[in-house]
Amino acid sequence: MPVHRLLVIDDDARIHQTFKAILAKYPIEFESALSAEEALEKLRSESYSLILLDIIMPEVDGIEFLERASREGFFLPPVIVVSSATDKAFVMQALSFGASSYLFKPIDVAKFRAAVSDYLGMSAITSDDSVVTMHSLPEPLSKTTETPPPSAITVKPPLPPIENTSEFTSISRAMGNMVFHRRTAVLYVHTKMSGVGELTYKDGKLKGVSFNGMTGIDALEAMKSVDIEKILIKG
Repeated sequence: MPVHRLLVIDDDARIHQTFKAILAKYPIEFESALSAEEALEKLRSESYSLILLDIIMPEVDGIEFLERASREGFFLPPVIVVSSATDKAFVMQALSFGASSYLFKPIDVAKFRAAVSDYLGMSAITSDDSVVTMHSLPEPLSKTTETPPPSAITVKPPLPPIENTSEFTSISRAMGNMVFHRRTAVLYVHTKMSGVGELTYKDGKLKGVSFNGMTGIDALEAMKSVDIEKILIKG
C-alpha cells in the first residue's frame, strides 16, 4: 500500500498534532514546518503528495508562501489552505495564488478526512467524532502512525489526475486538476436541483466563482452543500 507524504505548514505545533491525530489510521508520513521559510527549505530537497497550509502566520504568511513558491519555480502538489471562516477574503486570495482548496477552523473531522482522502485518492475512514480541537486531543499523542488493515482503505488513482479528463463528480478533484495542470478554462458545476456554478481559472489559478447570484467563497460553500451531478471543463 502506498504511503503518502504530507507537509503541514503552521506556526502552532498543536495544529500539527491535531492533524496527525485525525489522520492516524491513514498511510501517511507527516512532515512539519513551523514557518513558511522552513517549508520552502524542505521543498528544495523533498517532494510531497499534499500540503496543508495555514494562512495567518508571522513574518511570511500562507499567501506570501504561495507567491514565493511560484516565483522561485517550485512545482507544488495540491495545497489545502486552513483558516478561520472570518478570513474568507484571504482564502479566496490563496486560491487565486495557486491553492487547490480550503478548510475552515474549527476542523470538522469528516470534511477534513474527506478532503485529504479525495486528493490522495483514498476512501475516507469514517468515525463517530465530528469536531476535534487542539484542546480535545488526548495527551500525549503517539508519534507513530498506525498502519490500517488492508480492508480499511481503498486506494484509487491519486492526483495528479489524467490531464485530458473533462468530467468530474468531485469539486475538490476538479479544482486540483485545474491547479496541477496549470489550466486556463472554466469548470461548470452542474447540480441536481440548484443550477450551474462556474469556476474560472487562468494558468491554474482561480480567478472567479459564481453560483446562484453568489460569488467567491460563499458561492463555493453553496456548491459544496448541494448534490453535484457532474463537473465539466471547457476551454
